Amino acid sequence: MEHLIQPPHAGNANRTVGQRDGKIVAAIDIGTTKVITLVGREIAGGKVHVLACSEALLSRDSMLRGEVLHEGNVRDAIAATLADVREKGAFDVREVYVGVAGSHCRCIDNTITQLRVNGATEITEYELKAMEDEMYHQPVDPGEKILHIATQEYQVDTYPHIANPVGMPGKRLSANYRLFVGHEAPIDKINWCIRHAGLTLKQRLFKPLAPAQAVLSDDEKERGVAVVDMGGGTTSVVVYYDHIVRYAAIIPFGGNSITEDVRDGCGVLRRHAGAIKIQYGSCYSDLVNANTTLVIDVNGDHEPQKIAFTFLAGIIEARMEEIIEAVVYNIEQSGFADQLPGGIVFTGGGAMMQHLKEFVTAKTGRPVRIARPLHVTSDSPKDVRHCSYATAVGLLLQGIAAENAAAITAQIANVMQTPHDAQEKKGELAGASPEEQGAGDRKNNGRKPSRKKTIDLVGDLFKDFFKKDDGV
Repeated sequence: MEHLIQPPHAGNANRTVGQRDGKIVAAIDIGTTKVITLVGREIAGGKVHVLACSEALLSRDSMLRGEVLHEGNVRDAIAATLADVREKGAFDVREVYVGVAGSHCRCIDNTITQLRVNGATEITEYELKAMEDEMYHQPVDPGEKILHIATQEYQVDTYPHIANPVGMPGKRLSANYRLFVGHEAPIDKINWCIRHAGLTLKQRLFKPLAPAQAVLSDDEKERGVAVVDMGGGTTSVVVYYDHIVRYAAIIPFGGNSITEDVRDGCGVLRRHAGAIKIQYGSCYSDLVNANTTLVIDVNGDHEPQKIAFTFLAGIIEARMEEIIEAVVYNIEQSGFADQLPGGIVFTGGGAMMQHLKEFVTAKTGRPVRIARPLHVTSDSPKDVRHCSYATAVGLLLQGIAAENAAAITAQIANVMQTPHDAQEKKGELAGASPEEQGAGDRKNNGRKPSRKKTIDLVGDLFKDFFKKDDGV
């Protein structure tokens, strides 16, 4: 059964937003505790404007450490958010971008080298894009897929550590990449959920990178920073330096682990444990009032239960310390632990834990910031700038970037299909003798003039695209 959203009025679905509106894009964040669907479009300044937002809670057996466990529950939650978006905004959602994560994801390094036919010509963006596309065909372990590729640096001939070789001549071009790889089975489960919700999966996005797109400034990406997204089932760590993703990892526990600890330690029901953690919990017992006690009437047949705030904070602090130790370990594994003046930026629902900033600063000695999405405006009554929406907003931004890249690719395809001399140079060489036409070819060393024109245009297209993308 298809859940397609049909606009009752064309003007509603296409209403003007901002100064430079782009195509309407939908993104879905499938988290451990809920599904969030956002519909938005790019506006001036490289921002995204959210036109509609909906979320649906998931039962606790639906997801496990970022992976789909019960496909039917996840499908129904996705369908519920789509129905809600239909009622609110009447947007025609048929294709969606979806984030993929889970403890099965890992990163590996790889290098590719190509010998250029003419080392005197300048390297183009088109060549770099072709090399990156080739990396997606590199062999990985059986049952795995390459989810994302992050270029680290280039080498041109004997000159290493080059950030952008475009415009440089050279005979030998090498590129170092970091490949983010995941298992096929969890990915296939997400595909099933999307398909059976009546949607087409436009593209899978590497979910751990999404929060950084939403909460980081360009200055932070350049200086060096670690982004920590604390979700319900997992905690992701991404390290940026000099505008490049240097490392990403997923820790297989998050806010749900703290909730379970509160339930077991305080002897309360799970639903009470979650509410207690959010309303009264702190992860830093040194900052909690030792004389404050929480009284809970769990059952009318028993006396109310008393829980000291210091006792509650001690339970939360123990688990939070374990999470922070795993975060610090992964930052050290990145190889950039000493190059992060931007410190650690926390986002996600777990980042709202009371005294988190003070606790992490005390434990790591690094500057800490609790971050909300920066690059977003909204028509929705929901606060999409809350920490818990960072991943969803980031996925929407990534989806918009993918749409822009696809548009550039389409233009390149059109350019590359342009007929050669017989049509392109028809007016230029009309009436020329065979000797004159031959002389023209010799001036170009025997190469067709149209080929050079094509490469120049392709380079211009990519330059325009990357200039446009700088603000996103």
